[in-house]
Amino acid sequence: MREDEPLSAYLTRLFELINEMKSMGAQIKNSEGELSKNRIVQKLLISLTKTYDPVCTVIEQTKDLDAIEVQEVVATLKMFEQMLERHSENTVEKAFASMSVKEASSSSSLGSGQSKKNWKTNGKKWEDKPNLGGK
Repeated sequence: MREDEPLSAYLTRLFELINEMKSMGAQIKNSEGELSKNRIVQKLLISLTKTYDPVCTVIEQTKDLDAIEVQEVVATLKMFEQMLERHSENTVEKAFASMSVKEASSSSSLGSGQSKKNWKTNGKKWEDKPNLGGK
């Protein structure tokens, strides 16, 4: 997998290659003559970029690689990719851009030199407090 390649494009290339290997009688078959799921899962996990190392480690440590389905691994990888996209810088910048404050529109209706107070006072005035530190 290339660093700039999306997971879906890589998976498409990988499964096309697997299908070609099947049609040519690939040597990575199990005892029933089918391409071993275990071997496909192993090749898939080791061929991913460093970005996917955390999720690959979790899959290898918590799942039985002899019994896990390729589709389950693919689903886990896609979920991880979505999480990465959610946490990307672009998404964060877009989220904060939507929260921008428009001060010009609120102050333009008040006229020049006036400001709008967004709080209410209780009638108490601020007084100078004595300096308790003796400075």
